[in-house]
Formats: sequence, C-alpha cells, structure tokens
Amino acid sequence: MISKEIQKQIIEELKTDINDFDVNSALDLLCSVLDCDIDVKELLGIKDRYTHALEVIFDPDSSHERVIESIAMLFKVEAVFKLLLYIIDIEKYQKMTKENIGFSGIITLLGLNPNNINLNQKQSNYTGKGKYIEQISIVYRLRNTEAHTCESWSRKELYTNVDAVLISLLYCVDKYKKIINERMRLINKRQIDVSSYMNSLISYFKDKMKKYIMLNGEENLKIVDRFITENISDENDNENNGRSGTIDSLREKEIPEKRMIIWGEAGTGKSTTLEYLAFTDAKKRLNDYNYKIPVLISLGLLVSPNISLKKYIVEKLDLDDLIVNELLENGELNVFLDGLNEIPNDTINQLKTMRIREIRELLDNYPKCFYIISNRPDEYVDFKGIPVFNLVKLSNEQIELFLSKNADKPNTINIINNAISNNSRLKEIVRTPLMFSRLIDIVDATGKVPSSEGAIIGAFLDTLLRREKTDKMDSNFDVRKAKYVLRSIAYNGLEDYATNSGIPEETVLSYMQKCMQTYGFNVDSFYMLDMLVQLGIIVRRDNLYLFTHQAYQDYYYAMEEMAILGI
Repeated sequence: MISKEIQKQIIEELKTDINDFDVNSALDLLCSVLDCDIDVKELLGIKDRYTHALEVIFDPDSSHERVIESIAMLFKVEAVFKLLLYIIDIEKYQKMTKENIGFSGIITLLGLNPNNINLNQKQSNYTGKGKYIEQISIVYRLRNTEAHTCESWSRKELYTNVDAVLISLLYCVDKYKKIINERMRLINKRQIDVSSYMNSLISYFKDKMKKYIMLNGEENLKIVDRFITENISDENDNENNGRSGTIDSLREKEIPEKRMIIWGEAGTGKSTTLEYLAFTDAKKRLNDYNYKIPVLISLGLLVSPNISLKKYIVEKLDLDDLIVNELLENGELNVFLDGLNEIPNDTINQLKTMRIREIRELLDNYPKCFYIISNRPDEYVDFKGIPVFNLVKLSNEQIELFLSKNADKPNTINIINNAISNNSRLKEIVRTPLMFSRLIDIVDATGKVPSSEGAIIGAFLDTLLRREKTDKMDSNFDVRKAKYVLRSIAYNGLEDYATNSGIPEETVLSYMQKCMQTYGFNVDSFYMLDMLVQLGIIVRRDNLYLFTHQAYQDYYYAMEEMAILGI
C-alpha cells in the first residue's frame, strides 16, 4: 500500500489541477485497486511495480536516476487501465483480451474518450474537446517512453507528464467509484458463499427423485454411479488402451485432461449421472470449503442468445462475475454441461453454433476446471482433446442389483425375473436404466409386462395419468384430454425446436390452445400444465417447460404423428 505520507504529497501535487471530484477519496480507491490481488497472468505484479514507482517519485530523498527510472515505469500505465477495466467490467476486459484491443481501444471501452478523438495529435488540439481528454492524450503518447528519453526533460516537464498520468487514473476511478467500491469489497473479503446454490441442488434432486417414479416415491440412486468405457479413435487398434470405470473413479484418478464427454442413447442415464455428481459434490462442498464447487447447466434450457454460457454460470452461483472469473481461473469449479444434443435449433443453427463456441472458449480459457459434457452419439461435435466415454448398459449382475434395489414387492421381482429369463429381447430392453425403472413401476401397478420399449413408456405414462384420476379421485382431471395435450406439446415442440429443449410458457400455452381447437374440447390450460408437472411427465424450470425424458416426448410425438397421418 502507498504510504499516507506519499499520498499527501500526491494530493498536494494535484490539488490545483482537479476541482470537480474528491481527490482524496479517488486516491484512496486507486491505492486499494493497486493493492488488490487479482490472479490473472497479465495483471500480476502491477501492485508491486506501480506502488514502488510512486513511492520513489514522491520520496524527496530519492536520487535523480531512481526518479527518472520510476517515472518511465509510471508511464507504462496501460497495465493499470487493464486492471481497472477488469474490475469495472470483466466482459469488456475479456473482449479486449480476445480481440487484442490496444491502449486506445481500452480507453474507449472505459468511456474516457466518448467522442472517439484521435489521441495522437498536438496538445493544443484537445482544448475544449472533453473532460480530461488533454491529460489522457498525454498518457496515450507517453506509454512507450523509456527512461533515457526522460533524462533531458526539465523538472516541470517530468511532473507535468506525471500529473497527466495520475489525473487520468483518478478521473477513471472517480467515474466508476460506485462499482469499483462494490467490487473491491467483494475482492478483499473473498465472499464465496455458494451454500444457497448447493442447498438448492440437494433440495431440487430430492424432489425430482420423487417425481421420477410417482408410484414408488423416491428413486433409488445407489447404482447411478454408471460404468463407462473410453471410445477409442479408429487410428488406435489396441482395445486395451481404453480407460474404463465409474465416472467418479475416473475423474478422480485417470482423466488428466480434466474433461470428458459422456455418450449414450436416450434413457441410458446421462442426465441422471450428471445430476447425481452435482448432488453429491454439493453435499461435499457444504462440508468442505476447499472442495470444488459443482455447477450443473442444462443446455436445453439456455434459450436466450442474449445471455452467454458464462453469464449463466454467474447467475447459477449468484456471485459477482469477478469472483466467478477467479474461480474459473483457479480451477475451483466442476462444470457439468448436460445435453449438448438438446440445444434448441433455430432457422440457421445460430444458437447451437454460439453455445458450442462458448463451450470451446470455457475449455480453452479455463483449463484447470473439470468439465463433463453429456451428448448423444447422433449429435457429433468435435471438441479437440476431450476423451469420449460411452455409458455401458447394465450387465447381467447389474440387472439383478438394479431390480433388488428398486423393486420393493417380491411379486414384482418374481414377475420380472421370469419375464426377462424367457424373453431375450426384453432383457436387452431393461439394460437401459430408464426402461428398467419404468418396467418396475408398470409391474408394480398392473402385474403385467409390456414387451417393447414403446409399450413400456406408453404403459408407464398411462399408469401415471390414470393414477391421478382414480387413486387421487381428481374429478377435474381428464386422462383423454391430458393425452391430447401431451401429444400436441411433444409434436409441436419437436417440430419447432428439433429436440427436447426448454419451451417458453406462452409457447406451450399456444400449443395447448391449438390442440383444443383441433380436437374440439376445452380445459383449464394452467391447471392441466400444473398437473402434468406434478406428475413428473413435464418439468418446469424458470418459466420454461420440457419433457422429463426425451423418451416421453418421442412417445407422444409418435402418437400425434400417427393421428396426423391417419394411421
């Protein structure tokens, strides 16, 4: 920190040149900025270099040679303006870094040259052109000045230029004093309290597990730590080179890349796996402040092109973007990006292109974090240097384990064991966790075993709807109308978005209205939508709706398509 005595001398030097803001408070704030620790490579060392330079320049006992050297250092002010830009607006800082914007552009980004005046003119040209623009133009021309150039200057020339640098910095600090004060409080206190988000993850998944299997209550996650095997490149013929194991064990020990893609067909457990990892990581973080912070992003819900993927992370954690940037820089986040295949399509794939670019930027700019991306094999995207792992379907032993842990009724276990023993096709179907869990519920409810994937999904969904009508005796709920509504939402949603992505509420209501006009009935749209959410067929997140599983949407889409085709 610059000593109080040196600060007094700086104020004395500038007091006649500044009369429209408080120099004392601006200097205090500038000193705080120079003294803060920002863990960004190009901003490291500014604190020591600049503080030392000011101490030498305003120390009356400093030799002339040391003063000249320190003044030359002071003129290399571009780094300090970068530091200010980082604190004031991190997105503009990142734009500057990405586009390699020079000093003139930095001044423009900070709003210090609002009229975009050429800063490389004679000083006399700046009179009346804008607040402190004359001083800023001096700073612009001084930034590459070396010590030997200063040796021939008179004391007045030296300190005129020193004053220009200080006035420009203090003007910038005063201009943004409110936001700088807020950011400095956060930086100095390092307020990284993510307990609210951690608790919300835990609470959300407890509720969601109950919705997954309405008939049995809470879904058992004991075997969700799925086994995966690496998808080896065709260039490598040695099958033994592939890594395999549970995702948790692999990410702890065998993934030095700190990133992986999980591939699997619909219903194989990709989303549930990422949710489980986020759920368990959240519990660990609450008990251990040093444990990495999990961030779960459902890519199908990021429907606004005006909000970046990084901004969504900031909003999830509810932290200042400066702090989130440091967390990313330091590798303190586990980032789970669920459903690359669920990014909504638009007419020119603009949103998907943007999201893929943003994912690549996260991977490139913040390599210390651990990333897991889920995707379906038919949605191939090449992320260079990321190993791809296939979710392995349940083995015979896992089928037995799954059944024992998820079926409570002995009769259900016996019926299913007999069925899969005598039907090899059914046994292959239940190797997919979604199909198996739904089959258990159907047998629990009806004692019958459907023989195809479509029949299992259809019977399960039908059971949910009829249970609401009969078991709960809800006289307002009409099963037939609910099916028509679900068919319409599934069909129109898939036609419009090409995937099971988040659909805005007003759009869903328009689908429902279209359905009622087509099939000639009326329902209370909000009541029906709320019931479908309560049943767990549709999920609502932030005024967006989507089917809980892609398989549900596919099933109802097929039903509506057959009706349209008259099949």
